[in-house]
Amino acid sequence: MKKRIFISRAAIWALALALGMWAGTTASEKGWNLGMTVAGVAVVILLASFAVNLYWAAVISKRINALQPVLNAQNDPERYIEKLTSLTEGIRGSGLEDIVHINLAVAYARKDDLDTALEHMGLVKAERLKGLNRGIYWGDLALFCYEKGDIGTADRLLADHRDEIGAYGSSKQAGPLCDMLRIYSVLHSGDRDEASRLLARAEEDWRDRVEAQQDLRILRERLTRM
Repeated sequence: MKKRIFISRAAIWALALALGMWAGTTASEKGWNLGMTVAGVAVVILLASFAVNLYWAAVISKRINALQPVLNAQNDPERYIEKLTSLTEGIRGSGLEDIVHINLAVAYARKDDLDTALEHMGLVKAERLKGLNRGIYWGDLALFCYEKGDIGTADRLLADHRDEIGAYGSSKQAGPLCDMLRIYSVLHSGDRDEASRLLARAEEDWRDRVEAQQDLRILRERLTRM
């Protein structure tokens, strides 16, 4: 994938060089305004570069989504991390890079490697995230803090970003996450019985979501050990 992206971008630069040479020669021969000709060529190159970047972002995003069964249905975070890292190697400076870090963080948390999960969350530029992705980011970050035992930070994140997280609480993508945050919050307030009741309800509500069942199973195991 990295090689293909490099080749496509190299082709854009080759096109830029060829068009630049053509613009200079043609403008001189035909008496065109050189500045306007070069500007027109620059616009074409920028549009072509934008189109190439959009194309590869769509391709990579589709392939990232196709890896989800490895993490969820197969419950193999190690293999998921390996495949996702290989697929997205070289991606820099884009919103897609942030999504990759969030997905890797979730996989490391599934392995109970919360330090590495939080490292990846720290690499995310939250200001680039919008809508659902932004809510999930803050929710996941609070969840990892709860799981690590950093209750103060988790509570602060929930207080600061409650609206962004809760806006998608009824969605299949973020609903299980919101339920788990509620369970942890109630648990750490000292009401273990209510936390157990909320957990049982969440397991029933999200019984058709494989990834939710995996995370809720981990939460039940932790609740049992506490």
